[in-house]
Amino acid sequence: EVVLRANVVEVEAVGHAFVPPVGEAPPPVLVVNGFDRVSGPARLEAGSQRGFADWWDEGVPDGLDFHYIGAQYDFDMFSEWQDDDAPGHGASHGTHETTRIAGNTKDFVQLHGDAILAAGYSFASASDEAVMAGQVNLTSYAAVDLLLGEEKRTPWPKPTRPPAFEAIPLAMQNALRSYAQSGGRLFVSGAYISTDLLEGRPANDPAHAFATEVLHIQHRTNHAAQTGEVVAVGGAVVPAGTALRYNVTRGPHLYRVEAPDALEPASGSPAQTVFRYAENTKSAGVAFRGSHRALTLGFPFEAVPDQQMRHMLMRHVLTYLLGP
Repeated sequence: EVVLRANVVEVEAVGHAFVPPVGEAPPPVLVVNGFDRVSGPARLEAGSQRGFADWWDEGVPDGLDFHYIGAQYDFDMFSEWQDDDAPGHGASHGTHETTRIAGNTKDFVQLHGDAILAAGYSFASASDEAVMAGQVNLTSYAAVDLLLGEEKRTPWPKPTRPPAFEAIPLAMQNALRSYAQSGGRLFVSGAYISTDLLEGRPANDPAHAFATEVLHIQHRTNHAAQTGEVVAVGGAVVPAGTALRYNVTRGPHLYRVEAPDALEPASGSPAQTVFRYAENTKSAGVAFRGSHRALTLGFPFEAVPDQQMRHMLMRHVLTYLLGP
């Protein structure tokens, strides 16, 4: 099926977010795996210029990539081969020859679940497709952790096909909105959340209302930071001044986050910025407490390589979402 459980406390599904009686163990946290994307880098096609525009989007390898040798530097399709030191069109740097590069290794539920267990909660997991198909009752869970990684709308080489890998499709928006209306607790992390929801969409697109009313965020910019350093501010979730770091290096162990989002509290919302990118102070995380609770990060949770740091972050996230 679509739901996997680890040390799960079974609860009876009810019509609102479940709150256990005093003294009883809380229901599990549901980790929803929404990171399905695998893709090549962005393509450049302008005049005689042809090639891979990895400064725009590096793509996501399927598992481990053994083929990338470095960034392309000769884009002129009329540039001819002269010798192996000047190979012409398609010539690339050799900075990553023999390097294994991690992409979507499809095992990130384990990192989320491990941190949830360390925080004292049990967890279950489900695919985003299962949630969108109505096969999972979100109100049975103490909180929902939506894992989005580097999921975002990605065009096919043939423009006749619609983009794939939308981060939060309409069916998911509807499921999460219903969960929020029941008083749900929602943790969403990923590199392209506000970009995918809001950039280039008309004002009447339902994604705008979802971002504003459920996540309480607005988009500021993509490619928000490069160093991977994040600092907690305000103290509402993690003590102010606490430093975090997500991965920005190509290597075999964890995918690189090259273009995280800067997202801010929605206009007029009581939500607050709770993380900022250290290099430029752009907003990296937004938290909301009201009729429901939501915490949205502009960088993926699982991209934090240090286990102790991940566990600390998840513990504070769940305390914020599930505390009094």
